[in-house]
Amino acid sequence: MREDRARLLAFSFSRAELLLEVDAGMKITYCFGASYSLTGLSTDELVGCPLANLLAEASRGLIKEVQVALANGLRLRPQSLFMNVQGGRLSAGSVAGFPLPERQDRFYLSFANRMDVDEDGLPRALERLEEGPNQRDRSTGLLTQDAFTEIATRRLKYAKDHPDQEPLRLTMVDLQGVTDLGARLDATEQAAFQRALGALLSSQSQGGDSAVRLSDDKYGVLHEASVDARDIKAQVEALARQLDPEGQGVEVTASELKIDITDINVIDASRALIYAVTKFTETQKGDFTVTNLNESLGALMKDTVARVTSIRDILASHGFNLVFHPIVDLKTRRIHHQEALSRLPDGSSPFETVTFAEQVGMVTELDMSICRQVLKQLDAEPEAYDIAVNISGGSLESELFVNDFEELLRRYPKLRRRLLIEVTESATIGDLERVGRIIDKLRALEYRVCIDDFGAGAAALHYLRAFKVDVVKLDGVYVKNIQSNDRDRMFVRAILSLCKELGIETTAEMIETEAQAAILTSLGVTHGQGYLFYKPNGRIFKRPAYSPIPDQWAPALSRPRPRRSVWE
Repeated sequence: MREDRARLLAFSFSRAELLLEVDAGMKITYCFGASYSLTGLSTDELVGCPLANLLAEASRGLIKEVQVALANGLRLRPQSLFMNVQGGRLSAGSVAGFPLPERQDRFYLSFANRMDVDEDGLPRALERLEEGPNQRDRSTGLLTQDAFTEIATRRLKYAKDHPDQEPLRLTMVDLQGVTDLGARLDATEQAAFQRALGALLSSQSQGGDSAVRLSDDKYGVLHEASVDARDIKAQVEALARQLDPEGQGVEVTASELKIDITDINVIDASRALIYAVTKFTETQKGDFTVTNLNESLGALMKDTVARVTSIRDILASHGFNLVFHPIVDLKTRRIHHQEALSRLPDGSSPFETVTFAEQVGMVTELDMSICRQVLKQLDAEPEAYDIAVNISGGSLESELFVNDFEELLRRYPKLRRRLLIEVTESATIGDLERVGRIIDKLRALEYRVCIDDFGAGAAALHYLRAFKVDVVKLDGVYVKNIQSNDRDRMFVRAILSLCKELGIETTAEMIETEAQAAILTSLGVTHGQGYLFYKPNGRIFKRPAYSPIPDQWAPALSRPRPRRSVWE
């Protein structure tokens, strides 16, 4: 057991895909890792095999170098090599070597960076991910979910363009009991296990770099059909047992999903894949078996394509239906502006559709479609009250959306003081600094910006700290119980105090009773929205006596203007 753990520690810190132990006669005495994908042979078949049998003719000079290093207790510098693979193929990669103090009669070779090569020894190109921040999990070296989304799309495109290649599979891996395992390992061994697990899953993935860490215990591997989910399960369990001082390891559930992209386009296939991964990540332990997970993922793939097609059909026809919900001055009860809300063609709420769109990366298309509709209608109705439009935080992180949105705004320069942008918190914003710069640019152009549903999510205070905005819209959950819940009232008071210090105005939504309105007014909320005042209407709300927008709304070019309310 001690010797096995030493071997596995060596494997994990070598960042390898395959670890071979050879004796002085250059025979393999131990093997661990992605033996089948690298050589076409199982670990059992490799033990006792001469090292020379694995090496292509051009790389057999490595044997002499290993003999010299073993005799003198030296490390072997990393170098490129070609390996023979069952079936007459070649595999290109790199190898490094090192001795271990525990076994001076053994030498260890770690193989990594596998790629398929053609008959001339030239690598078959598979586009790899350009390294950048937040693209890799620090513990395992695996892709993060966002990076996996990008690389999976490329892999699917490659598969679509090369139908002669092996079909793809997605294996979901769930490690049950991994927290308990971590408690039995010291810090060094925990780090070793994470590194070894990352190397193992990467080695099974297509291109050696299509595996993702989804959570502490859940992982995904995109791989060729020749890789069996049962082998992945067995290797992960073996790794955990060998590093566990008590030999228990973890229970691994692995389910393989066939990805058939014959009749669907790459984008839809990618979205279906992402949605399946998201749903798997959200699944709680014990809620599935290998069989029903496989069935549910298969159904998810089909359902996702159907839902994507439905959204695309809506966008391609007339877009979403718009209804308008006024926001009033709480003291005068006069309409101040109105919020544009989207509805599905049957009149129902698009909440589930928007959530789905965010999960599969379509929310930018939805947001852009609604923005186009709002600006077009606002331009056609000069007597209409100003309009607030919702934009997902996820859309503001998309460079493509921001570029298209800025181009759209440039077509309607006269509407900049009539459009309010409500940033929704339904999708968590990762790059706060970048989105903050975008918001600053919009405000400099005199578009007012509001944080919508403030307090509904955990990131609300982070947004308020990172973004300079004009308005905060209190989530209805605080308004609903403000009469009976002292804590909610205290939270609202604290939010209002903070906003006052920051020079930010406030709106409360979902006001349904006079008592709620009275409390909110007494606390200092200036504007409100809810069924007490108006219900959403399919027709745009217009000023009763239309007059042109006052001159003071135009930007002052030659003289400073005292600060006025953002609502004026």
